[in-house]
Order: sequence, then structure tokens, then C-alpha cells
Amino acid sequence: MTACSQNMMGIWMKKILTQSSDGLQKAQQVADRMSQAEELLLKRTCDGLTKVLQLISESLIISAHSEKLMAMKDEALMLQRYEEVINFSEQTMGHAEVNALSSGVNLQPNKEDNSVNLQFFLLYRWRWLLKARANFYLGRLDQAFELLKKLEQGKSIVDKDSSNSDSSTSLYASICELLRLKAAGNQAFKEERHLDAIKHYSAVLAFNIESRPFAAICLCNHAAAYQAVGQITDAIADCSVAIALDATYPKALSRRASLYERITDYEQASNDLRRLVSLLEKQIKVKDNQAGTLESAVPNQSDLCQARLRLSITEEEARKDIPLDMYLIL
Repeated sequence: MTACSQNMMGIWMKKILTQSSDGLQKAQQVADRMSQAEELLLKRTCDGLTKVLQLISESLIISAHSEKLMAMKDEALMLQRYEEVINFSEQTMGHAEVNALSSGVNLQPNKEDNSVNLQFFLLYRWRWLLKARANFYLGRLDQAFELLKKLEQGKSIVDKDSSNSDSSTSLYASICELLRLKAAGNQAFKEERHLDAIKHYSAVLAFNIESRPFAAICLCNHAAAYQAVGQITDAIADCSVAIALDATYPKALSRRASLYERITDYEQASNDLRRLVSLLEKQIKVKDNQAGTLESAVPNQSDLCQARLRLSITEEEARKDIPLDMYLIL
């Protein structure tokens, strides 16, 4: 070997050793950050959540395609920021598919090949579960149901995993029952069987519902059924609890304002309508800034104009100082 060749070999070896050292150092940094993040996740505090997300973001700069890091970030976001969970889960699918394809995995599910189905299911499983849980907490039980149904179907391919299997199966069963009872209540109300509707909605509310927006919707429906049988104060109470659970739910404010109008309490009705107008203005502004990303249920300018008109009429009635309708209240 010539002196020149020996010199080049020495340079290459030095470069390889430097790269290996850097790689080991970065791997250790990622491992340390993941360990800190796991400890903070167990504490489940707001300050801890911020630090966890920082640690994971720093680690993802080094290891952008790490499935474990992406799963940890989704878990951290699940503590508070459900919309981000859904968006992040969808965004990371690209990284996951790159990882799978580099391993020679065919991502097209094939019913005749269990090994392919297994890889396909494992790739999507934790994302489907976290997205389902996020949709559940946001009150979107129909979307959560569809994702959990995919998980239930996929379990025939793999041995049951103690964490994912138990949590997804329990949530799936709860959502099935909640949707069934709500649908029964809606059907009874539509057919003017209001006492039956109250019974079905009461059964929904008897659940330990962790989805506050869904509970608010059912309470508002419960209020409508109470209103139909003349139990105005009970209906107002339901709307008040719904507003406490989900202050961004316009229908609860609108319905309570209508109930206050029924008993001629125009001052309280005006207060609710002012809150409603303010809420609709904010939601429409967000919708305009995020065009094409929000659901059709988001209010529009027509809803806002109607709320403003109602407020104008109710404020005019409030100035007349009309006494409360004690007969309806009692």
C-alpha cells in the first residue's frame, strides 16, 4: 500500500469514527430526552406537558422518523390538545409509510396474506386509537366509532395487546351504547314521544361521560324534551349545565335564551343572546382563517344575523320591564 493510499485510508477511518461517535452521542441524547419525557408524562401536569413537547420536538430533529417519538408526542397532546392529536397523527403517516417501505413492507392490505395485514395493522393501530380518543373527547363520536371499528376488525389478525386492546374495546363498547341511546332519544323526540325521549337522554347522561361536548349536546336535547312537556325550569337547568360543560356550544345558549323568553325574563335572554353573538363572531372568524379545514356544523353569517336580530328584539322587550310569567315557572 502506497503512502498516499495509507493517508487516504487514515482520513476515511477518522471520518467513519467521527460519524460513529456523533451518531452514538445523538442516540444517547434522544434516549435521555425520551426518558425525561416518559417521567413527565406520568405526572400529567400543564408545565410538564410543555416540557414533554419540547423534549420530543428536539428529539424529532435528530430522529425524524421514530415511531416511538411520534407516538409519545400524540400521547402528550392527548392530555389537552385534541385537534393537534388528529392533525399530528395524520401528518406522521408519511414518515411511517417511509419506514415501512424501507423495510420492504407492502402497505396495501391483502386479505390472503396475514403477514402483510399484520404489518398494515401495526402501522396504523396507535394512530387510529389516539385519533379515536381525540374525536371522542371533542364530541365527535361518529368519527371515533369508525376508527375503533377498524381496530376491532384488525384484532383478528394479531394477538390481543393488553394496553391498546383493552382501552380500545372498552371505548368502542361505550361509544356504541351512547350512540344507540342518543339515536333512540332523537327518534322518540321526532315522533313526539317526549317522555320516552327524556328517558333515553337521561340514560345517556347517567353514563360517566368523559366527552364534555357530547354530554352538552345530550343535555341540550334533554332540555328540548323537557320544554316540550312544559318543564321550563328543568330545561333551563339542563342548558345551564350544557353551557358549563361546553362554553363554545351555540345551541345551548340559543335554547336557554328562548326558554328565558318563554317565561318573559328578557333581561336574562338578552344576556345569553349577547354571549351568543360574541361566540358566533369568534367562531366565524376562526372559520374564515381556516377555510376548508372546519366542519360544516360551524356557524355562518346567516346564523350571526339571526342572533343579532333576536338580540335587538329581546333588548326592546327587556326595556318594557314585563313581569316574569310565574305560572310557567311554577
